[in-house]
Amino acid sequence: MKIIIMGPILSSDLSTLINEKDLKKIPVGHGVSHLSNLALSLVELGYMVSIITLSPDIDNDKIFIYKNKKIKIIFCPLRKSIFRLRGVLFRKEVNFLTEALNKEKSNVIHSNWIYEYALAAWNSKRKYILTSHDIPHKIFKYQKTILRLTRLIMGFISLRRSKILTTPSQYAKFETQKLTNSKITVIPNTALNNTLFKKKLVKRDMSKDIKIIMINNGFNKFKNVEAGLYAFKQFNLKYPTSSLHLFGSQMKKNESCYTWAQKMNLTNNVNFIGHVEHIQLMKIFNKFDILLHTSLEETFGTIYLEAMINGLPIVAGKYSGATKEIIKNNGILVDVSKKKEIVNALFKYANNSILWKKKRFNAYNYVKKNFNNKDITKKFLKIYKKNMNKI
Repeated sequence: MKIIIMGPILSSDLSTLINEKDLKKIPVGHGVSHLSNLALSLVELGYMVSIITLSPDIDNDKIFIYKNKKIKIIFCPLRKSIFRLRGVLFRKEVNFLTEALNKEKSNVIHSNWIYEYALAAWNSKRKYILTSHDIPHKIFKYQKTILRLTRLIMGFISLRRSKILTTPSQYAKFETQKLTNSKITVIPNTALNNTLFKKKLVKRDMSKDIKIIMINNGFNKFKNVEAGLYAFKQFNLKYPTSSLHLFGSQMKKNESCYTWAQKMNLTNNVNFIGHVEHIQLMKIFNKFDILLHTSLEETFGTIYLEAMINGLPIVAGKYSGATKEIIKNNGILVDVSKKKEIVNALFKYANNSILWKKKRFNAYNYVKKNFNNKDITKKFLKIYKKNMNKI
């Protein structure tokens, strides 16, 4: 069975399939870790996998193809956000993705996200599976960007057209079902690669100088980073040697989050780090004591599983989409629109080392039991086998 995975994938997350020399020569790709984990799992099970993705670092008029004995990756040009508005519905990106897809023979097309990848899959006129990781009306509500209306339209069109749909959570299914008559199957994200999943929980105490980590791709209403910064300022008054470490896009010094925090006098003991490659971030994750995630909306929350497998107790939003569904009782969930509740949750961990140790132990075991990549991949394979194209 030949499988095409379409969606945002970083080359570095496929480093076990690509030698170091080649990795330096090929485009970087873009996006998230869980699609690369799915690809790695499929290859490990013996399937032929081709990846079609976008990358911002290649010529605007060329498709770049990398192939070895294990995997094939097709990189299409990705323009900066403002330029994607030239042409209707990301036309240039969709056209390149469609061209790449039409040149590839496969039994299975698995498209991810409801925008350019979904439109290209539909253009192919072949049967495809679409995993919806976003909810159009929620994105429109929270992400005040120049692309919000375009993404809303693209999302509605893609969900109306697609006949075989999956979502990563029951919450995402409930919200997505409002926009489509198609049956939706819930399959979790393949959030943890084999290296992470096999990781053993190291017994340790909470640091005397409590280190809190926040990871967000973007500084906007949706991510609600401001609430975390305000809460940390109050926490830091009681624990003056504590520190907050901000990772992700727009989180670097002199970028938008830092500029705002400086104006609000919220930079004391805050380390503005910015983007770090996912592989590198996973290597240092367990150096921190608490994951603080103040996002207002999550359709899954891969970051939660990554924190739990690394032994980090979590403070997150009890009303933030699928957060409660994914974390269950393995963290402290609060109303993240209320700074006082966030601070009190941080105090609970800081004041109670027994609770801190209990949460990290229970969360680690919960992830090991419920989010095995091989089991999740087999659920996708079941869908694939029911919806194959003839080559």
